Amino acid sequence: MASTDVEFTCYVGNLESDTDEKDLENAFSQFGDVIDSNVVYERDYDYYDYENDYECELPISITTKKVYGFVSFKDEKCMKDAIKGMNRQNLGLKTINVQESHSSRRRRRRRG
Repeated sequence: MASTDVEFTCYVGNLESDTDEKDLENAFSQFGDVIDSNVVYERDYDYYDYENDYECELPISITTKKVYGFVSFKDEKCMKDAIKGMNRQNLGLKTINVQESHSSRRRRRRRG
């Protein structure tokens, strides 16, 4: 028996570090009713800016976060429209990548 509470979820990668759930909901609501949005902030990591190390003795350590999110819709058409409409678009100053989430694929496969 098919469940009526199936969600269709997109993965949204390459978000700015100050992106929150409301930002995702606002950006994706043009494609249908967003039933859930979630932003994941991965642990900080350091990388070094060697380009500018000629100006100082040591390279500059820059701390950054990997930020990505998930947006869920009630129907598959809204999710597919959102993927098509938002993939490779700017959200803030960064170009995001949007694709169907793996959990959404597994859930549909089990269902039927």
